[in-house]
Amino acid sequence: MDIIINIFETMIEFFYSFTGDFGIAIVLLTLGVKLIMLPFSIKQRIAMKKQLAFSKKIEFVKDKYKNNKKKQEDELNKLYLESSKGMLGCLIPILQLPIISGLYMSINSLKVEAMTILIPWAMNIGNADDKFIVPIIYTLITIAPSIISYFRVFGSNEEPASIKTVLPMMILGVVITIKAPIALGIYFITSSVFTLIEDIGFRLYSKNKVFS
Repeated sequence: MDIIINIFETMIEFFYSFTGDFGIAIVLLTLGVKLIMLPFSIKQRIAMKKQLAFSKKIEFVKDKYKNNKKKQEDELNKLYLESSKGMLGCLIPILQLPIISGLYMSINSLKVEAMTILIPWAMNIGNADDKFIVPIIYTLITIAPSIISYFRVFGSNEEPASIKTVLPMMILGVVITIKAPIALGIYFITSSVFTLIEDIGFRLYSKNKVFS
């Protein structure tokens, strides 16, 4: 892990050397890492779609052969055998974890006392945002994917998130960033914006596709 952290810290210094702004350097590093991880993230989303389709198949088979337990068991075994071939998608988050953790830790360990053009009201991105604008922005972006599920233009077959689902995310967003350094807040916001754009793009891409 130390190697990954050292690499990211070096990259932050590199971006800072020609931007002269630690905030922009953090954004560039975060976007670079997210772009590299994008193929894995898309595979993870596809795996989740397939898992949803698999669950629906299970329910269909159980309902169709509810009066024929032997046939039901045979069909379910076939489905489980097919599903086991796609288990790699479930391991993707584990493969991404060291990189994501390294990026977080490298930014969290930054000892900077500087301003950034991105957060003009803050004198030092090494401190928390006393105006609480960064936590609010991060929270709104975090819950945005849940909100867009209500818009059928994205062709989502999933049920829109309820307020009971969104509320914990809002509280968590505030808790995470309210005491965190602004530098870390910039990372969270950049990462969340990228994820939101990725989510919208994937929804449009998968609108008329069948995953099985």
